[in-house]
Amino acid sequence: MHVISGLDQGGAEAMLVRLLRGLSKDHFSQSVVSLTTRGIYGDQVEIGGVPLLTLGMTGYSGAPSALRSLRKAIKVQRPAVVQTWLYHADLLGLVAARTAGDASVAWNVRCAGLGPGDVPRSTLVLIGMLARLSAWPDAVVFNSMAGREAHRAIGYHPRRSEVIPNGFDLEERRFDPIKRAQFRAELRVSDETFVVGMVGRAHRMKDQATFLSAAGRLRGVGRPVRFVLVGLNQSWNNTSLVEDIEQHGLRGHIDLLGLRQDVPRIMSGLDCLVSTSTSEGFPNVIGEAMAAGVPCVATDAGDSRLIVGDTGTIVPVGDVSGVVAGVAQLMALPAGERQDLAERCQRRIGDHFELNDVARRYAEFYQTLIAKRVGTEALPSWPQRFTSLAASLERKRVRARYRWHRRAVLAVVLYVGMFHTPIAWLAGNYLVMRQPAVAADAIVVFSGNGQSDYINDSYQSRARDGARYYKEGYAPLLIISSGIAQTFSEVELMRSLLVSQGVPPTAIRVITQFPASTRENVAIVSEELQRQGITSILFVTAPYHARRGSMIWNKVAPKIQVTTVPVVDTPPSRPQWTAELKQLRAIGYEYLAIAYNRYQGWL
Repeated sequence: MHVISGLDQGGAEAMLVRLLRGLSKDHFSQSVVSLTTRGIYGDQVEIGGVPLLTLGMTGYSGAPSALRSLRKAIKVQRPAVVQTWLYHADLLGLVAARTAGDASVAWNVRCAGLGPGDVPRSTLVLIGMLARLSAWPDAVVFNSMAGREAHRAIGYHPRRSEVIPNGFDLEERRFDPIKRAQFRAELRVSDETFVVGMVGRAHRMKDQATFLSAAGRLRGVGRPVRFVLVGLNQSWNNTSLVEDIEQHGLRGHIDLLGLRQDVPRIMSGLDCLVSTSTSEGFPNVIGEAMAAGVPCVATDAGDSRLIVGDTGTIVPVGDVSGVVAGVAQLMALPAGERQDLAERCQRRIGDHFELNDVARRYAEFYQTLIAKRVGTEALPSWPQRFTSLAASLERKRVRARYRWHRRAVLAVVLYVGMFHTPIAWLAGNYLVMRQPAVAADAIVVFSGNGQSDYINDSYQSRARDGARYYKEGYAPLLIISSGIAQTFSEVELMRSLLVSQGVPPTAIRVITQFPASTRENVAIVSEELQRQGITSILFVTAPYHARRGSMIWNKVAPKIQVTTVPVVDTPPSRPQWTAELKQLRAIGYEYLAIAYNRYQGWL
């Protein structure tokens, strides 16, 4: 069973489809599960007679449902090997396979190093998680040496690793003069025009800026030259791309073809393929171009140098002059040398990256996983099986008897530890701030959404604390801020309570906006403070909320001097040996909130 994140256009998806065709149907039955949709490759999967299941996952919120469906599929199909493709499938496939059966699990890593900005931050977090779990699958397959080394550097430590490159069907990719003529007619260029192409999505890792800079210089070399960009978002609707094209004077000299399904036809029409990627694993487009006899000029990213060998030019990443020189050298070749170079490109792919050879390596790899799973030793005799079964049942009875004892002891230890030791007090004491009150411009009271079950009581207690500090003369103004919109807002109750406590109505300011978080609350109140020229406040909030609230004040409004004062029910500064459940919930919530705010960069 192959489990892949999706089947839209991409190198991993294309290689999966080729592998489905390359593996012998006499030795392997295969199925494909796409976590998302059938994409553009779904039809090709099913045309080959391979069952396809799509789970429709959209974002991380759909992961639990997709995981359940994947576990069910594994239980029904009982595959010997679960081969996952791409990071999200690696995680869900591992969990599903380990909890639904005894299949061997192999990850398939398809890229090299990724940095901030190359992928969403959530994907970088996922990669870090996978690095810690990388010893759990039976093996990890890398499609490039560069990918294996890059992932080893970020912490991958698999029990077994294999490097199996991408493979190419030479018959499918072979140069076709008819396709060449058709494509060049589409571009409206003559045979004398030298066509330079770049195939890949518009993304910073593909570094179209280097390609366009080189194209701008090549435009005036003398021989007619045409440039082609193919891939997702490589279109005239991409405003930033069009601005770069205009900057280099390339309008009228370049075609933006967008996402295409006829890449073999396009390859036949090119005279040179350029790859300016800053990061790659095993770039499919280079192999596809060479299989069609198209020489390449590529940056030294991933395994590009290994693929190209002596059939093209490899330059440092970002080297515009190197790209220009490499393309110019190809443009200057006589026709006979150009034909010899095309044959060398095809021969190199056939010698090192031919699909049948790559499929054979996958087949041998899968056979070792299956052999390890099934075992190669002779089956024991029936008396031996019976004796072994009896011993196993006895061990299970013993383990079951002591398992309940251990669980009971563990439950008692946890209960005593949480409710009758200072652990809860120590955890909560970090959250509490006991800064002595000082003279300030205003007292700010947060209502806390009107909660009355939060430890440290309720917004009424906080209103009384605010009134107490006001009457003691620490500030001439009292500002109260609400949490959520309610039928009868708690801030109105707080206002009435403050007046009943002796605070003049003229000294009370009510913030009528309803923020969704403490951070929004601080932002709204700080704007009001700035309008009134207030530079220092006494901050009144629930004790366990004090630490996070103060940290947010320091981040959002650093010019406001904030003193977080004790309130009536502030926990004592000496250790306490008892705790309540709501106290533990409040402490746990605050630590989770602090962690989340740090992750978002809000603290």
